[in-house]
Formats: sequence, structure tokens, C-alpha cells
Amino acid sequence: MAKASRTISHIQEQMEQNCIFESWTQTWGLKVYPAYGIDKLKFSFVEKGAKGEGKSFDIYMDCLRDGAACFDNWAYDILHGRIERILSAEKQAGEKYPKFYKFLTGETAEKSMGIMNSQNGGYCMNASVPGDDDKKIYANVPVSFHDLRHIAERYMVSFEPRRSELEEIRKKAEKDSRNWDKAEDTEAKTTTESKPAQAKEEVKEQPKSEKKPEAKEKQPTPETTAVKLKTQTELTPNGKGGFVLTAIDAKNKVADYVFPKQYWDAGKYGDIGEDFKEKATANTGLFYVLHFYTYKGKNYVASIENSK
Repeated sequence: MAKASRTISHIQEQMEQNCIFESWTQTWGLKVYPAYGIDKLKFSFVEKGAKGEGKSFDIYMDCLRDGAACFDNWAYDILHGRIERILSAEKQAGEKYPKFYKFLTGETAEKSMGIMNSQNGGYCMNASVPGDDDKKIYANVPVSFHDLRHIAERYMVSFEPRRSELEEIRKKAEKDSRNWDKAEDTEAKTTTESKPAQAKEEVKEQPKSEKKPEAKEKQPTPETTAVKLKTQTELTPNGKGGFVLTAIDAKNKVADYVFPKQYWDAGKYGDIGEDFKEKATANTGLFYVLHFYTYKGKNYVASIENSK
């Protein structure tokens, strides 16, 4: 009875702290907190007994993110068993560090967190951040599949109100956009119909030799920027028929790059593109030159070159 009371007391303490998961080893602890005000989950890796003066650190992971690593995708894979199949394949391949389930963050992707197979069976939450003298600080916290499912279930339940709120915002924005387009079309039509008939007659009376054909407005071709990049994540579907990956340039700038579906369908990337797709979907750390343009804050790749 006393043990049950201690368990209930611990759960109540977690709820009061807004903590959806907690686990400890002899050296490290992991606490997971919602940070839905900024649409993230906070993974706090705490050095045991350090009392705030040790090597403790936080990793903030996006809940939602188009075509890239986010916890919403991880939660789906956990709850549908896909993570077990992927990590089993990584174990057979002899992978010793997180590969598919790896999240990079920081200005230069200097922080990372992932899920990998544990040497003692089960799984492990692995994280690293820069420490003193350019030495990395590593934290490894063993977790079972039950633990992962526990995090995923509590995340899905607690994030649902925020997800609904975001959906309403998107729907309203789409509706406002359609109404705005409709208002512009109506205004243009009204302006055309309200022109005086006399003006039309004057145009007809002009000599043919004085009429100049109106040049059709040509759609602008996006100007591209060529940059040599090293891939940081594998090439993954972006949910719109295309692909996306994260890469870093020579100035340590990390960004996402989108490969639109229409470019693949039109064969715009050529044989190099097919070779790139085959390699990038299964590997990271590849060097390529990407020609891209930026539209509405996203980088779209127009062509691909092999890096010399």
C-alpha cells in the first residue's frame, strides 16, 4: 500500500510540474515538458546530483514542421509500430548512433537528439550539446518501448487543443485569402464594365497603324543561388509529392531545401537527380551543389550538381 501511495504521489508531482515523462539512470535523468506556447516539446537532460551546477541541458523539438524531423512524426511512428521496424533494421546494420530518428537544432546544428538501440537491449534517448573547450557533452537515457509510447500518447492528448487551434487559424487564413482574391476579381470586373462608351469609340477610330500590340506579361523565372552543401538529414517525402532535407553550408548555416514534385515529374533534375535521390534517402553527410531560389520563406531546389 505504501508503494502504491508513493507512485500516486510521484504522478501527482509530475502533473503539477506539467511533466509528461520522467526517467533516471545512475548519472542522467530525462524529463519531458510541453512548451506548446512555442509549438515545441522540451527534453531536459539532467545530471544527477548536480543541483543545477552540472552539465544539464535542454533540447527543444518542434511539434510540427513540414517535411522535416518533428515530434508529431515520431509520435505517429511510435504509436503505429513503425519505429520498431526502423530501429530493428538499424540494429542489423550495426548502427551505433541515431540515424533515422535524429533531430538537429541550434544555429549551426551543434545540438542533437535522437532515438537509437541500446547496447543492453531496448532503446536509448541520446543527446549531445557543445561543452567547454569544444568538447561535446553526451547524455544517454535508456527507455523501453512502453516509455516511448507513454510519451507519444501523453503528447497526442495534451497537444490536441493546440493542434485544433492551429487548424482553425489555417482555415481562417485560407478563407480570408479566397475572399480577398474574389474581391480583387470583382473590383477588376467592375472597373472594366464601368468604362465610358465614348472611350471605346475613340479607340476604334484610331488608325490601325498607330495601334501597338500589347506585350503579354512574362512570368518571371526565379533567379537561383548555387551553394555547396553537406546534407544533415536524409531525403524524406514532404507530404506534397516532393522531398525535403536539411543541409549545412560552408558558413555553418543550416536550412531546409525542398525538391518540388513537378521538378521530379518533368525530369528537371536529370540523371544526377535520380542518383542524388537514391543516395540521399539512405545516407547523410553527402556533398552536392544545389541551385535554389527562395519563395515565401522556403528554399526550392531548381537543379543539382555533383560537388567537385
